[in-house]
Amino acid sequence: DAVPILAVLGCKANGKTVLRNIGASRLKETDRTRSIKEELTKMGGKFEETPDSLTIYHSELKGVDIDGRHDHRIVMATSVAGLIAKGTTTVDHAEYVKVSFPNFYEVMRGLGAQIERVE
Repeated sequence: DAVPILAVLGCKANGKTVLRNIGASRLKETDRTRSIKEELTKMGGKFEETPDSLTIYHSELKGVDIDGRHDHRIVMATSVAGLIAKGTTTVDHAEYVKVSFPNFYEVMRGLGAQIERVE
C-alpha cells in the first residue's frame, strides 16, 4: 500500500530510491507499481521498473492531468505529487479517496495544502 506515496517521495529525494519486494503491489485495485510509475512519468518522474522493484530517480515534477486509475492510493499519492510539482495538477477520479480516507482533502487543506475540487 505504501509504494505509490514512496514513489512520490523518491522523486523528491536526492539520488535514487530503490523499492524492493513490491510484487504484491501489482495485485491491488490496479497494478500500483506500474500505475504510479506511468502517472509520475507524465509529471517528469524518472524510473526503472522490474517485476519486483522500482527504482526512482530525483526528478523535478511538473503539473499535468493525472488519471487516478479508480484507485484510492494512486489518487492520494498523485495529489501529494501535485503539491510538490511546478504548475497545476488535476487528478481524475479523485472521489476514490472515499475508499480509505474520505476526508483526505479536508485534512490536506487543514495542513495548508492548496487543493480544490474542480467539476
